[in-house]
Amino acid sequence: MDRQLIKGEYFFDITIFTMFGLHNIKVGNHNIVLNNGISYFLNRWIGNDDDLVGKIAIGTGEGEVEPSQNSLFEPVKDSLGNQLYIIPDRIYIDDNKLILTCDTNGSMLNNTTEIGVCTSTNEILLSKDVHPIYEMPTTAIVKLDYIFTLISVDNSIDEDMEEWE
Repeated sequence: MDRQLIKGEYFFDITIFTMFGLHNIKVGNHNIVLNNGISYFLNRWIGNDDDLVGKIAIGTGEGEVEPSQNSLFEPVKDSLGNQLYIIPDRIYIDDNKLILTCDTNGSMLNNTTEIGVCTSTNEILLSKDVHPIYEMPTTAIVKLDYIFTLISVDNSIDEDMEEWE
């Protein structure tokens, strides 16, 4: 019997303009799909949740990510104290993947250390990661891809699980 697993990952494609020309830097990492995220995807699967995936949360906190967490350690906030989100330009499904993409500038991600995906209406944090601090010029252009992949794994093949660790 196969198991269904959800893998989360994100990639930044950063373009920096300097007096020497354009420089591209690509970074990315896997993230943890939180318990809230697993429940959300299962409920969506059977049609019991109408709150859509739709926001990317950023923060400046540090710590170890645990599946039971339901918020960023230190969310980035606006001048009124509301959490700031990046709204994806496009959300689509392709080959067992849910993909959120957006273009933003360096000022939005500068000095951040946390990233996660939330639902649109109730802002339920589905996944998150803590990464090294990103310091970049405010004029940098950043293309962000956040990807959830549904993978079937044969229970009898434990070697497949090594790539998740």
